Order: sequence, then C-alpha cells, then structure tokens
Amino acid sequence: GDVDVTVSGVAGPSGDQVLSQQSSIFFSEEAAGSFYGASDRADLLAVSIGDGANLQDVAAQVDRVVGADAVVLTGQDRGKAEFLDSADASLRLIAISGSMGGIALFVAALVLAGMITLFVQQRQREIALLRAIGGLPRQVRRLLARETLMVTLFGALVGIWPGFWLGELLASAMRDKGLLPGGFETGPGVWPPVAAVATVLLVSQVA
Repeated sequence: GDVDVTVSGVAGPSGDQVLSQQSSIFFSEEAAGSFYGASDRADLLAVSIGDGANLQDVAAQVDRVVGADAVVLTGQDRGKAEFLDSADASLRLIAISGSMGGIALFVAALVLAGMITLFVQQRQREIALLRAIGGLPRQVRRLLARETLMVTLFGALVGIWPGFWLGELLASAMRDKGLLPGGFETGPGVWPPVAAVATVLLVSQVA
C-alpha cells in the first residue's frame, strides 16, 4: 500500500564513492514492520562479512541456513535484489540490439560482398596475365584472399572504437526514452568486437 512519510535526511556513501542511482528508503525496524504488514518477517537480508573471511565460504554457509526458500546473491549479482527492473531491461536490450544488429550485419555483409566482387572484376586483366605466365588458380585465389584479408582486417580494427562509442550512444538514447532504467550501465566487452571482426573476415573470404 501507499504511506505518507516525512524525509528526515539523505544518506550518502563514504569516501569518494558515487551512486549513479539509489532508490532505497530507510525506516526504523518498527516502522518498516508496520508498513510491511508482518513485523516478524523480511523479504531481503543483507549480510556483512568480517575482515579476512572468505566470501564464498560465508555465502555457502548462509545458503545452507536459509535453505531453498531464499537466494544468496554476492558481488555484482546483488544488483538483482536492489534494482529489480534491471533484469527486464537486460532482456529488452538484448532483444532490441539483436534485431538491430542482425539487420546491420546483413546489410554490411551484402555491401562487403558486393565491393569485393567488383574489386575482383576490375582486376580481370591482371588475373588473366597472372594465369598466362603460369599462375595456378589456387595461387591467384590465395593472392586475392591475402590482399582482401589485410584490407578488411585493417578496416574492422579501425571500426571497433566507433562501435563502442555508437553502442554507448544507443544505450544513452534508450535510457532517455525510458526503454532502459536511468541507472542501467553499459560497458565495453571483449567478445562483441571479436565476433564482429571474425564475421567481417569470414564474409570477405567467402566473397
């Protein structure tokens, strides 16, 4: 239900830490129990460990104590309990990015294949001369494949950094439009550029 409360203060993190988003409101145990409707129950427990304690050991012990009725979250997974809308936002981001990325990949593959085909056609006289002086078909193909590999690899590596920038720009626009929560953060990863470069090289070699 809804309750009317008076804010008596704002809590901030210690040191130089900055919170990009914080939506928690803190009450006394008595007030929280009355608002929740069950003073002897709780749906979220925070556990602080002592200095020198092993996080995984403590998490395993807590898991045994609470049993199957609760889930133990550690590290970055704690955000699942604090920011409940982030899980849905992740699925939404994957769906939108997957569809847009698929279209972009299809268009890029067509453009790349068409450019390489035109590039080979424009060198027909050179290829014919290589064949005339004894060049084998596999040697000619290997020459074209090697040149294509060098050019496309350079272009793919150059395109990685604008890709990171455009990705962050897209995420920012989605946050502004309400498709993602305001505190939803994105960061660069290793596998997206690796997959992009590998796809570009594969398409170029097939072409």
